[in-house]
Amino acid sequence: MPDITPAQKILLDGINLLRGADIVEKLAGGPASDSWLLRRGDEQFVARFDQPLAQVFALDRRAERDVLHTVSEAGIGPQVIWADPDKGVLVTGWIPGNAWSITDIHQPAKLRALAATLRQLHSLPPRGPALAPGKMALAYARGAGTSTALCLAGQATRGAEKLLSETDQPALCHNDLVHSNIIGEETVKLIDWEYAAVGDPYFDLAIVVRHHPLDRQRIEDFLTAYFGTTGAKHFSRLNDFCRLYDQLAALWYMSVTSQAGHDAGYDEELERVMARF
Repeated sequence: MPDITPAQKILLDGINLLRGADIVEKLAGGPASDSWLLRRGDEQFVARFDQPLAQVFALDRRAERDVLHTVSEAGIGPQVIWADPDKGVLVTGWIPGNAWSITDIHQPAKLRALAATLRQLHSLPPRGPALAPGKMALAYARGAGTSTALCLAGQATRGAEKLLSETDQPALCHNDLVHSNIIGEETVKLIDWEYAAVGDPYFDLAIVVRHHPLDRQRIEDFLTAYFGTTGAKHFSRLNDFCRLYDQLAALWYMSVTSQAGHDAGYDEELERVMARF
């Protein structure tokens, strides 16, 4: 059996809907939670358990649950099976298929498919909490506990306030569009909605462009697939949100790397992001 902790096993045993389910494997995840694939007969589920960093990051699990109901009905996210935000437990349906790789992100056909899903997402009723980059930045900076992080959080907050004040049409956004949260071929679905909030669609686009990173031609293809056209104003606003993403990503990595026993890969990612400033 996979190495599930006794506390997690007790929580699972208390969920009637999962009685008789087998633990198949531990899934790849982040430092704020552990996730497991469960199977009961022909049904498969994903059970996620919070780790202490979920509180450091100030993740709103109730808001995430409500957003999941919305995106599940739209067919672009997993279905909520069971949730206990107070205990930091979430069980969703399993979305079959392989998570994307960085190589996938660079394929034009897949970029167009992702753009179509993002247009659908951003056209949904904007229900959910408002994106609060300043709150996120401060939470990450406090987790990092350094003056450098606090200074960067101030810069991110001021920049975000200006950008979001210029948002024409706030929309429900995923806000964590790294390749491992994208599944599917012609029809693309998204997982891991813990950062979802109502904000500016450009932030979603910026994460795709900046995290992977796309060259100029791929960026133009992606923006054209999303907007139908591209122009100087699209690139200018995208660049502004790319900088905001870099600031928040750097703070996130600073917070993670300040924790004892963290994966050394996060140190490399922090260096990569800082090199872009």
